[in-house]
Amino acid sequence: MMIYWMPYCRLSFASYGHTELQIGSAIIFEDSDENWRGRLGVERPEHLKIHRGFPRINSEVAGSYLYGTIIHSEDEEYLRKHIDEIVAILYFLCDRTKYGIPSECFTYHLLNINQSETQDSSLVSYWTKHGDILESSKSLILFPPLPVRGKLGQHQVFQDSSYNIALLNRFNLDPYDRLVVAVRQYFRTQFSDIFTSPPFEDFALYCAAIEAALDIDAMQRGVGERFAEMLCDIYGNENNINEFFYGLYAARSLYVHGVSSDHSKENHERNTQAYKFFMSSRIKLTLLRLITRDIICQQLDPDNKNLRWLLNNSAASLLRKVLHSDEIWAEVRSVLTQQNAADAIERMSAEEFKSLEYLIERMESEFDWQCLRENVNENCIYQSIITCAILISRITNSTGEIYKQICSLAEAADGRDKNAICKWIIRDPWMNNIHQAGDRLSVYQRIVRKISNYFCPELDFDQ
Repeated sequence: MMIYWMPYCRLSFASYGHTELQIGSAIIFEDSDENWRGRLGVERPEHLKIHRGFPRINSEVAGSYLYGTIIHSEDEEYLRKHIDEIVAILYFLCDRTKYGIPSECFTYHLLNINQSETQDSSLVSYWTKHGDILESSKSLILFPPLPVRGKLGQHQVFQDSSYNIALLNRFNLDPYDRLVVAVRQYFRTQFSDIFTSPPFEDFALYCAAIEAALDIDAMQRGVGERFAEMLCDIYGNENNINEFFYGLYAARSLYVHGVSSDHSKENHERNTQAYKFFMSSRIKLTLLRLITRDIICQQLDPDNKNLRWLLNNSAASLLRKVLHSDEIWAEVRSVLTQQNAADAIERMSAEEFKSLEYLIERMESEFDWQCLRENVNENCIYQSIITCAILISRITNSTGEIYKQICSLAEAADGRDKNAICKWIIRDPWMNNIHQAGDRLSVYQRIVRKISNYFCPELDFDQ
């Protein structure tokens, strides 16, 4: 008997009331002693106990035995042929968090179980694409890969979403459906181990997943342009967005094909510029994960109006930050660090101040310090904070609680004390302020909060 065993993944069906999941002809259920005896007709092999959880800190004792998930089918040839798609679909059904799940959590092993043996063999056989590996279970302990650390708990299976239902139906009709293939490519991009899945290979797989999802014919000429145009149609004509997606495809082509000797100078220059723009972008892998998942979900259920919400709240927001953070910071910096900046801002007419107010609104919605390409001159940060402090002290007549709060921040900026600024923004005394249009004090408070966040980039005011 042949089964696949996933040692690092335990499934939770939450409120569905299920204890198993069917994907095609495969049944996926809990790895337990009862299921081994009742469903598979054998005792759970002792040699599986070589797989242990991480030991406790400062402990010389190996961690507890791992009980994961079993994948079984009466049609073993079918299971062997489609196991990668089945696990990829399972991963997709569980993947609903903003930060994703490492694919290492869904590692699977092929196990050949001899049902006629009454005594469990101490030899462990693991199948690889180059042949079997035999090892004695008496001399081996295997720990999970590091990306799995802290993630050995249960993964919830979401079966109620329209696109997950559509994915299961498509696989049942045709295991080679283009969206099933897109999900398989998506799953393969999520390995955290840089040796297993280097970034340039991920770029190629993300492109492959998007091409499959959008049904782009990669054999026709000009596929890079069509690839970028179709993504622009989905996410809008933002500044530099075409350059970003074209640069992604250039990175894919460089990894897959290398540099072609048969191209025009004009085309070569465009590829080079787009490639440099894409490669200089920050948080690319997180962004591409969100984009790819968005597109797969949209294609699985194009009539679902809720997918508009999905697009607006996942990749689209981060994409705008990746594309616009540099230009927004350049504008904000030029206003706040100009000569006599506080005087110039104070003299702004109501109409002129609206442009500054709009700039701050963009900074709050389309800017993130982690998305900047340029190296930030920290003196500009300190100077910007001090400019805001001068403006706030003037508008409060140097009295009141707000004045005291800004004074402590200005003192930290003047002393170049990063830790004090970080503590101030973590405490964030203006977190619950209500912002009103035209209220200059409110605008200055919003600016200084966003700028001070430079020293604590993990804080996300948008959440």
